[in-house]
Amino acid sequence: MIVKDNEDGKKIVNLLESKLYKFILNYSKYSGFFTKEIIWSLPLPDEKLIIDFSDIELYEYFNLTSEEIQLIEETISEPKKKKSKKK
Repeated sequence: MIVKDNEDGKKIVNLLESKLYKFILNYSKYSGFFTKEIIWSLPLPDEKLIIDFSDIELYEYFNLTSEEIQLIEETISEPKKKKSKKK
């Protein structure tokens, strides 16, 4: 993606690494429409939120329901570490 400067690039990377955006991108890649246009069409929060935010703040900003949040959290959860087998 072409951005105007490093700061804008970092903001976009932060958004794309959020659980909400990972969720959207994960599902759009299977549709066959995963293109740069999809990424550019994702809604951007206002400047104040885009600088520093948590996943919770992003959910609140977009008025997600508890059911939507639960689906995102369950889908984009950190992988569980496998227990090592004792020999």
